[in-house]
Amino acid sequence: RQWLRLVGQRHDVQMWDADNRVPQPPASHSRSYSDLTPSESWISTVLDPFKKQYMRDCELWLPDWDHSDETFAYLAGTMICNMGPTLKEVVVFRKPPVVHVYNVVSHARRFYRTLVFSSDNAF
Repeated sequence: RQWLRLVGQRHDVQMWDADNRVPQPPASHSRSYSDLTPSESWISTVLDPFKKQYMRDCELWLPDWDHSDETFAYLAGTMICNMGPTLKEVVVFRKPPVVHVYNVVSHARRFYRTLVFSSDNAF
């Protein structure tokens, strides 16, 4: 970055270069989506129609713990797009059956989530 102090003013100007880092899936997500247990079938019931249509090329990963009694599941995966690799975070809710898809983007050297799809138009 370049930092300039304006003489006689109480302001500084900072110019940053583009951030070239690629966000990585969380380290806690080490279990593949294809390794769901039978008691976690609610995740695939809700997510599969969306995944087959929009995210065929994205390998999704889950945290290690069991999601059979959970009300939501949080998955992450990298998807190759025209603009390069994009980290996707998918939140699947059990009741009502809703899928939210987020892109993880960088702004000002910080990563944050932006909602890019929701299966419920109320969101």
